Amino acid sequence: MTKTSFNVLSAEDVRALIEKRDETEVAVIDIRPTGTFGDAHLLWANSVPLSTLELEILDRVPRLSVPMVLCAGDKSDEPKLQRAAKVLAAMGYQNVSLFIGGVAA
Repeated sequence: MTKTSFNVLSAEDVRALIEKRDETEVAVIDIRPTGTFGDAHLLWANSVPLSTLELEILDRVPRLSVPMVLCAGDKSDEPKLQRAAKVLAAMGYQNVSLFIGGVAA
């Protein structure tokens, strides 16, 4: 079995990517349920819940090479982020990073 690892980004890394959004494309995807996303989320993040990720992501992020940052609520969501990243890698997404600290950071 092949173990897949993904880049882990800090809050500062994610902020820098978002600030450069006019220069370079980035997709910030929050994998929490829509209601939880509505309570608090990162500016510029899009809600694509883990439960519907495979159904929705190609419509939201059609280019497989786009840099993508997955986020959620806090460090306790890391297993869900890992699962989402593995799903995206299996679908062919090539540049997936994880923001483990999430909204709490």
